[in-house]
Amino acid sequence: MTTLQSFLYDITQRSTNEIQLENSRVLAVLISLVLFGTLYDALMGLAERKHYDEGFTSLFVVVGVLATLAGLSALSWPAAVLGLLCFAASGGPMVAGSIWRYVKRREEEQRSERQAAGMAERSPLSPGPGR
Repeated sequence: MTTLQSFLYDITQRSTNEIQLENSRVLAVLISLVLFGTLYDALMGLAERKHYDEGFTSLFVVVGVLATLAGLSALSWPAAVLGLLCFAASGGPMVAGSIWRYVKRREEEQRSERQAAGMAERSPLSPGPGR
């Protein structure tokens, strides 16, 4: 059995009774995550206003997910690792696809801009050199 198989087997064999959670620890993690979410939302608002998020929204989502998993790791690191593996499996293709679509869209926009600039230079109505 590989290390990963052993790890996954160990996680799945744990019952919820074996994971002892202290109410104060859970509350501290939840409060921390609410504070993070509030601050991160403000940062995302700034990024949106300045268009920094254009094409990279999925990466901002990844940061939020990692923060949540960090909070979860304070409660149960095996659960956090398993969550990370699950999010990577489902989110990885979405992030790659999102970035791929953005790059293709930007290439098309730049191609259109170059074509429009080329047409404007050849237009009989546009002022040429020395006109």
